[in-house]
Amino acid sequence: MELVLAVKDIVKFLYSTADLSNDLTSDAIGSEIHSYWQKLYKKDIDKKEYYVKNRFTISDYDITVHGFIDGLLNNGLLIEEIKTAFTDINTIDVKKEHLAQAKMYAYLYLLESNFEAIDIVITYIHFESKKESQFFYNFSFKDLEEFFYETLNEYISWISKLDTHSMELINSVKDLKFPFKSYRKNQLEFIRDCYKNINDKNILFAIAPTGVGKTISTLFPAVKSITERNQKIFYLTAKSSGKTVCLETVKMFVNSGCKIKTIELTAKEKMCATGDKLCNPDKCPFMVSYYEKLKYAIYDMYDNKDIIDRKTIIDKALEYKICPFEYQLDLSNYADIIVGDYNYAFCPRTHLVRYFDTFDYKQILLIDEAHNLINRSKEMYSSTISLNDVNMLNEYIKKLAPSMNRLVDLFYDIVSNYDRDFNYLDDIPFDFLDTLRRIVSKAEKVLLSEKAKKIRDNALSYYFNLKNFLKISEFFDKDFRFVIDYDMYSIKCMDASKFIKTTLDNYSTSSIFFSATMHPIDYYKNLITQNNGNEITIPSPFPKDNLLVLIRKNTFTKYTDRENSIEDILECIDELVKYKVGNYIVFFPSYEYMNMVVQRLNDPDYECIIQSKNLTEDEKDAILNEFSTHDTTKVGFFIMGSIFSEGIDYLGDMLSGVMIVTVSLPPFDEYNNMLKDYFDSTNRDGLQYAYQIPGISKVIQSVGRLIRSENDKGVAILYDERFSYSNYKALLPSFWKNIRYCFNNSDVKKYITFFKK
Repeated sequence: MELVLAVKDIVKFLYSTADLSNDLTSDAIGSEIHSYWQKLYKKDIDKKEYYVKNRFTISDYDITVHGFIDGLLNNGLLIEEIKTAFTDINTIDVKKEHLAQAKMYAYLYLLESNFEAIDIVITYIHFESKKESQFFYNFSFKDLEEFFYETLNEYISWISKLDTHSMELINSVKDLKFPFKSYRKNQLEFIRDCYKNINDKNILFAIAPTGVGKTISTLFPAVKSITERNQKIFYLTAKSSGKTVCLETVKMFVNSGCKIKTIELTAKEKMCATGDKLCNPDKCPFMVSYYEKLKYAIYDMYDNKDIIDRKTIIDKALEYKICPFEYQLDLSNYADIIVGDYNYAFCPRTHLVRYFDTFDYKQILLIDEAHNLINRSKEMYSSTISLNDVNMLNEYIKKLAPSMNRLVDLFYDIVSNYDRDFNYLDDIPFDFLDTLRRIVSKAEKVLLSEKAKKIRDNALSYYFNLKNFLKISEFFDKDFRFVIDYDMYSIKCMDASKFIKTTLDNYSTSSIFFSATMHPIDYYKNLITQNNGNEITIPSPFPKDNLLVLIRKNTFTKYTDRENSIEDILECIDELVKYKVGNYIVFFPSYEYMNMVVQRLNDPDYECIIQSKNLTEDEKDAILNEFSTHDTTKVGFFIMGSIFSEGIDYLGDMLSGVMIVTVSLPPFDEYNNMLKDYFDSTNRDGLQYAYQIPGISKVIQSVGRLIRSENDKGVAILYDERFSYSNYKALLPSFWKNIRYCFNNSDVKKYITFFKK
C-alpha cells in the first residue's frame, strides 16, 4: 500500500507538547516572521524552503515522506527551522516537536547529500521585537537514521491499526442485514432509492413523511455503500433528538456485527469543562499540554469504544485532563460515521477542515430535517457588528497602543455619514472594510503580546466578533446585502445555495436531503442546491383517514384583528378538546398573541400548560413529562417553530389534537421586506419565498407532531381564513387528504363528532 506522509503531520501527532490555543495566534504573523528572517539569508550560500523527500518500505507500506526545510545554510552544512515566538524570547526553550521536525528533515537531506553528519539550528523569533534566540545541534547520520525509523515505525503502527479496522469494516458491511424482520410500508423503496443515489454519486431530495423510518432508511444504504478506505458518512441534523435517533440506529448495526466507529459532535457550550468559552490557556487546565496528552487519549478511545457519544467523550477527556470539545474534533478524524450539526460541513467558520478543505476523504452526506438548512445556511454566511464592539475593543487596546485611537476615530467618521435608520446597500463600502481590517490587525498584534495579558480576556470577544465579520465579508457578492440599522452593521446572506453546492461538488461523493416538510420541493431545491438533484416523495405509511384537518374559515388573525379573534379562538379550543380526553397543543405565532389568549381564559375545563421564554432543558423535560400521561385533558399553549413544534415525537395517545393559529408568516419587517425584494429581483416570487413558504413550513411541522405511528389518530385545526386561499392551500402536503372547511365553531363540533365515530 502506498502512503504519502508530510513530516509536519507525523511530528505533530507523535511529538507535540503544545497547549491549545484560543485561535488568536495568526498564520499570517508566522508567515511574516519566516519571510522577514529568510530575507536575511546570503544569496549565494543559503537556500529557503528547500524541498526534501524519499521513499521507504515498512511492513506492507511503500511510503513517501516529504517536507520543506525552512533554511539550508552555509552551502548545505546547516539546517534551520524557524519558529515564531509570542512569549518572552529570553525564556524560550526548544520544544520537542520543533527539534523532531528538524531531525526528520535532516535525515531526508543527508540521504541525498551523503554527509556523515549535519548541524541543526532551531531559531525562535519574537513576533514584535524581532529578537531571536537560537539553539544549535550536531547529529550524525546514524543518530538521525535511528530517530527517523523509530518515529516512522511508531506512526506506521498507528496507520496499520486504522487500516486493519478499515478492512474489518468493509468485510462486516458485506454481511450486514437490515436489523428488523420486515420493512415498513414503502420503506424498502426508499432504501433502494437512497442506495442507487449513493452509487450514482448524485444528490437526492426525499420527502419522507413521519413513520417511514427516515434515519435507518438513509443510514443503512449509506453503510452498505462503504467499500473502500477513506470513506466517511456525515449524518447532519439541527436537533439533538436527531443525533440520538442516529446513534441508536448505529447501535443496532454494531450489535449485528458491523465494525463501524461513530462519534457524536456537540457544540462548545455543552462540552466546555470550565465554562470559560474564551479559552484562555493561562486559566484553563484542560488546554495545558493538550497535544502532549492527546495521542494517548486517542489510542485509549479508539481501542475501547465503537460508539462515542457526548458523555463518553467528556468522561475520557476529564480522565486525561484535556479539553472535551477539541478532543471530540480530533477523535472525529478516526470515525466512520460523524453525527453532528450542519455547521460541521457547511459553515465557513466551523466546518471540519480535514474533510471540507482537502480532498483526502470521500464523504456521504445525510442531511436530516433538511428544510432547516435554508435559514441555517444563510446564518452561517451572515455576521453583525456594532459600534459598541469597535468602541469597547478600543477601550482595552488604546492603553497599550494609543495609535488605535486614530483608527477608531477614522471609523467613526466613516459611519457618521450613514443614514442611521434601517437601510441596506448592495455592497460594503471600501473605506468601512479597510479601516475595520486595520483596527483588527492592530488589535491582534497587541493581544498577542505579553503586555496584553491583563486585558486579553475582556477584549477577545469584541476582537473575535470583528474578525468574524471580516471573514464573512470575503464571501460578499450579489446574493448579500450590507445592512445599516442605527449603530449595527450587518452582512446578510440572502441565498447560500451556491456555497452548499460547492461543498457537495468538491467534498462529497453523494448527498441525501430528507424531511417530511419540503413542500413545495422546487423552493427547497432552489435554495439548497441551486435546483440540482433528483427528488422522490415517499407515501405516508399511515392511513390518511387517521388525520382530520379542519380549516376554519371566517377567521382573521392579522395583527390588527387579533384582539377581536380571542373569544372565537377560546370557543374553538373548547370544541377541539371535546374530541376525547387527552393532550392538545395550540400553536401561536408569538408570545404576545399567546398571552392575549391565555389572559382571557376563564376557569377552563382543562389543565393549561403555558410555554415561557428561555426554557431550560429541565423545564422542557418537565413539560414533555406532563404529556406522557393522558388520563385528564391538558392543553399546551406553545409557540410555532419552537422546540415543541419540531423534532419531538408525541407517540400514541400523547397528543390527540393540535390547533394552528394564523398561517405563521414571518413578521412584515424591514429584513423580510428586503428578502422579498431580493427574490423579486432574481425572478422568484418574493412574497412566497420570503413569507408564505417559510410560514407554511412551520405549520406542516407542527401538524406533523400529531400522527407519529400507524395507530395514531388526531384532529388538526388550521385557524385562519387564508388557509383556504388557493396560494396557501397549494403549499399544503398532498397526503393531507382528509381536509374539511368550517365556517363556524358549530361546523368544528360537527366534523369532530363525526370523526370520533
